[in-house]
Amino acid sequence: MNSKLNISVLGIIYAVGILGFHSKYFGLFSILSPITLILSFLALFITSTKTEILKFRLFLTFIIGLLVEIIGVKTGLPFGTYLYLEGLGSKILGVPWVMGLNWLVLSWSAAQICAFYLQDFSRLLRCSAAVLLLLSVDLLMEPVAVDLRFWIFSGSGPGILNYIGWAITSALIQWILVDKIPSAKNNTASAIIIFQIIFFASFQFWPLN
Repeated sequence: MNSKLNISVLGIIYAVGILGFHSKYFGLFSILSPITLILSFLALFITSTKTEILKFRLFLTFIIGLLVEIIGVKTGLPFGTYLYLEGLGSKILGVPWVMGLNWLVLSWSAAQICAFYLQDFSRLLRCSAAVLLLLSVDLLMEPVAVDLRFWIFSGSGPGILNYIGWAITSALIQWILVDKIPSAKNNTASAIIIFQIIFFASFQFWPLN
């Protein structure tokens, strides 16, 4: 499957997701959310150049993402006090396993983008740019996470600790990934970040409630 077909299929999936969450089939589309992440991962995987060391780093990213989330729901660090709802499927120690995949897909996509467009810059700058890209996705994601039945924070919602935690976790993962990502252009990686931004931003302009 070529990159253009991948992007077209993903675009349709994310568009249908936006419409589906606003329909009477909200519950069904909530349950299907993990499938969107799985398909995004597969699209990225088959269009990317992967060395053995990169495959190991990607697996490590999945584990780090999942472990940080488990620590988060058990201790309140590094994101604050929160718990997962039913929208992301089956859980391991209170955390949907697909959250590890979410960290992997977003981190890999951001790293791939920065590895190509910032290939002449330092590792530190590429990592920093990727972290800012991931934070921009989180800023759009957090306000609608409860409405989508993903997760809920105690009190008035995510605080500054959440974004500090996201930045620190993202920085760790990017430092692991970014120097092992081939500096080749990958339109699928860019599309995934763009689709995620459009998806979550859409609920700001077209609220569920």
